[in-house]
Amino acid sequence: MKSKFSINMNKASDFITSLPSAEYEIIITGSLDDKLALYDKGRKIHLDLSNLSDLFILANFFCGAESLVSVLLPNSLEVIGNSSFYRCKNLSRIELPESLKVIDNM
Repeated sequence: MKSKFSINMNKASDFITSLPSAEYEIIITGSLDDKLALYDKGRKIHLDLSNLSDLFILANFFCGAESLVSVLLPNSLEVIGNSSFYRCKNLSRIELPESLKVIDNM
């Protein structure tokens, strides 16, 4: 069973880093203004960003996020930056919004 949390983006990395090994569903509020620290320490993170109003995800935003298993992107998202999900070795599911226009691969 997954534990479920809702947390503001500006506190998410510190909060997630402090979690013990387990499976979590985390709903992020606020804005995608800082890279998330989701390094593998036996955690499985299912991230829900659907309520955010961001139009883009910066390049390398989730890069190396080994704990990330699934992500539901913001409904308003238009652009995914270069290498945003690079080295996310456990990522098995990404839900793309209909608003998505560009996936940068340069």
